[in-house]
Amino acid sequence: MELHKNDFSLERGLRRLLGKRQRLLAYLAKKNRVRYKKLISQFDIWEK
Repeated sequence: MELHKNDFSLERGLRRLLGKRQRLLAYLAKKNRVRYKKLISQFDIWEK
């Protein structure tokens, strides 16, 4: 991103991937809280 500041398709793709990850994590948090917590700690992802 820093190398190609005006590459908006790259930025759009990254936002899309991050949005997908966020939606999947939200789904998992609702369905299986224990598995969600394990995944968060395993990948060292902070939650909101």
